[in-house]
Amino acid sequence: MGDGFKERKIFFIVNQFSGGGRAEKWWRAALPILNKQSLNFFWQYSAGGRKTAEQVQRAVLEDKATAVLAVGGDGHLHDTINGLIENDKLLCEDIAFAIYPAGSGCDFARMIYMNSRDNSHEGLLDLLFNGQLQPIDVGRADFFGTEGEERRAYFINGSDIGLGAETALRVNTRNGLQKRLLKSGQLTFLLAALQALFSYSYVPMRIEADGEKLDGHYLIAAAGNGRFVGGNMCLFPQAKLDDGLLELFLVRQMPKTRVLRLFAKVYDGTVLEVAEVCYRRVQNVKIIPTEPLQLELDGELPGLTPLNIRILPRLLPLLKFDV
Repeated sequence: MGDGFKERKIFFIVNQFSGGGRAEKWWRAALPILNKQSLNFFWQYSAGGRKTAEQVQRAVLEDKATAVLAVGGDGHLHDTINGLIENDKLLCEDIAFAIYPAGSGCDFARMIYMNSRDNSHEGLLDLLFNGQLQPIDVGRADFFGTEGEERRAYFINGSDIGLGAETALRVNTRNGLQKRLLKSGQLTFLLAALQALFSYSYVPMRIEADGEKLDGHYLIAAAGNGRFVGGNMCLFPQAKLDDGLLELFLVRQMPKTRVLRLFAKVYDGTVLEVAEVCYRRVQNVKIIPTEPLQLELDGELPGLTPLNIRILPRLLPLLKFDV
């Protein structure tokens, strides 16, 4: 099809709670504007988690949507793409995906949206009518649920074991109350990371990346598709969305006083200068701690290690402002 989504049947899936409710206000203002356009669309509020994935599946299989646009934050994107992908394939060959950032962090969107107009209502119309489709990579994670069952999920931005997962656990405590109160994804994640740091216990990890063994004690063991995680932390400065590679980011055990230097580096894009950082670009990663650890995918906490990750190259057609 041509540029944008103007020839497609669009399903908008909106997380009304994203950004402390800002997403719902933004969407309510967007609806009258969309209704005046020559667009074929329908929409629903997100039910959250796996129910969001089920909503997306029904929209594609039963209502014949050929485009899905997720309005919300990174966790909402995660839920949405898990409704679009099944057995490492798209649910429908002709499906396309788009995002509209409306959460507190929106780390994945930092690689897509370049200026403030891009997340305005005018920017939405520009995207829908003039955006270009670019196939991007998707990560696949195999792990275990809390009841010991084998599970699989797909992620669009990043995965983490260690301090990042502990931070996400704190951010999501009490339904994200701290995030709603602070109204800043970056500040929320930074404060939660500092809190997690002082109670963090190192666990030995067996790590294999494309056959290379990298066993050790790590503060962070993360694999990313996008560049930013945790409220604008640039853990993966070399990441590209369509190169068929994961960015493996490992931080070896270090004195906690040195971690403060690490935090400074993750915000200015120079984190690879830190001596304890090990960085690889790989296709497959296995992480097996000596005891089960919490796993984080796109800011969500779906289960526990051991973890097996692989990249699915150029699987998902994403609508962007430029290619």
